[in-house]
Amino acid sequence: MPILELDFREVFKGISCGGCISTIEHALYRLGVSHFEFDLIEFTARIVYQEPLTKSDIFDTMHQLNYEPRLHKFIED
Repeated sequence: MPILELDFREVFKGISCGGCISTIEHALYRLGVSHFEFDLIEFTARIVYQEPLTKSDIFDTMHQLNYEPRLHKFIED
């Protein structure tokens, strides 16, 4: 399964509470991701998903939520 790690440090101002993280989490699970975790210290997210879902689908969802994370790491497994 592919693993996508996103860096939210540049959009720190947009993530101000657990509700923001919960909104992202719910949107990604509705999209079909298998696992989501958010590191509150590093402001990075780890997302595990399966095809036919793509990185573009995940970034599109982030943009719809008005977040612009950067790609931190991509592991194509």
